[in-house]
Amino acid sequence: MTRTDHDTAASADALAERRRRSRDRLARWARWLDDAVRIPVIGVRVGIDALVGLIPVAGDFVGLLLSSALVGEAIRLRAPPRLLARMGLNLALDFAVGLIPVLGDVADIAWRANRRNRRLLEDWLDRELAPPARDAGWRAAAVLAAGLLLAAAVSLWLLRALTA
Repeated sequence: MTRTDHDTAASADALAERRRRSRDRLARWARWLDDAVRIPVIGVRVGIDALVGLIPVAGDFVGLLLSSALVGEAIRLRAPPRLLARMGLNLALDFAVGLIPVLGDVADIAWRANRRNRRLLEDWLDRELAPPARDAGWRAAAVLAAGLLLAAAVSLWLLRALTA
């Protein structure tokens, strides 16, 4: 193994380790924000986001601030702007509906924007870490082109043989 191969492998391992730690942080944040406490009688899990959302207006702002940590992690991981926009839209919807008394609190428990954002970011990470798909399309095109050239050569040879 050459020095550059070793350096490349080391940096790939470091990147994989950073992303693993990011996944752990995402899981922890989403759990605390959406599923931290089980309500005894009904068995529904709620998180800090829903609990602080019970405080009119101010609680929704605090929930938005806490939930933005997931978007911050996405920015740190250099997620694409489209993904950041989707995550921001989830938070905006969660915040806007959360401002509605009672209905907003119920919707906050049902919507679980932090779980959604975690899933979006993890799906992106999975696609980023997946080995590149081998594109066999160029091989098929090459075989097709060779077949057409062979068919044209045979046709020309037959035409010459028949007209000679």
